Amino acid sequence: MRTWPKAIREIQAVIAPAFYEYALGSAREGRDWYYKGRFVIGEAIANHRVGLLTQVTHLLLTMVPQQRGFKIGEKKGGYRSTPDLAVQEGQVLQELSLLLSNIPIP
Repeated sequence: MRTWPKAIREIQAVIAPAFYEYALGSAREGRDWYYKGRFVIGEAIANHRVGLLTQVTHLLLTMVPQQRGFKIGEKKGGYRSTPDLAVQEGQVLQELSLLLSNIPIP
């Protein structure tokens, strides 16, 4: 007979990765919509939102394999519209902090 804590851990092991994978799909879709709507909402706002969602995507691409136990990846896309949005190792937190502190308002 299973104990409740063991059963709960087994459920969490299944649900948590699925939640992160769903969030990853939503972040990618949101990034795509902002990229497509950049001419309507303006370049500055679109660049900011695409950059922020790119950061979220990078974080989720790190979290999902930790939860699942295997690696996943993403094809390189043409979403970056300015070179300063390129994420390099060691700059992730700095870039995220900059994106969160300088939010363009329409």
